[in-house]
Amino acid sequence: MDNINNARGLLAYDSNVVRAPKNYLAPSLLIALAGAAFAGATQAGENDTLMMFLAIASIAMAATGLYMMFSPSQVLVYAPTGEELRKYELFFDIESDDRIAEIVRQLDSRTLAQHAAASSRGKKRVTVYTVPSAAFRVMQIATFVPYEYRPDADPVEI
Repeated sequence: MDNINNARGLLAYDSNVVRAPKNYLAPSLLIALAGAAFAGATQAGENDTLMMFLAIASIAMAATGLYMMFSPSQVLVYAPTGEELRKYELFFDIESDDRIAEIVRQLDSRTLAQHAAASSRGKKRVTVYTVPSAAFRVMQIATFVPYEYRPDADPVEI
């Protein structure tokens, strides 16, 4: 592989992983709901609390919908199951790469997400791309060298 820093690039060469256009239904619905909430706020009349709540809700829904609309237009999808790949970064203070791979292999999607949220430092950083069903999982281990993490090897499917 030309660039071991690019696990996402490796996935682009895997025939089971495809780039798929993002679904715009959810952002469109959020923006439509924001419009309905704003219309309800203008019709609230004397009830200032309801008017304020609907106005704030409409602004929040519109902002979320616009963010979702303009975020990257393509996502990585595992073709056999049609599931979107999710990226997690885990940090460990374990020296053995084999032990780290075994731990990552045993984590289910929920535990993986919890561990990724809880860990923020360590000598080893593991970047994991996985689907919720765990039918496909790719990981890359990087070691901390002063001021940055450098990959130890190419990404591997586990």
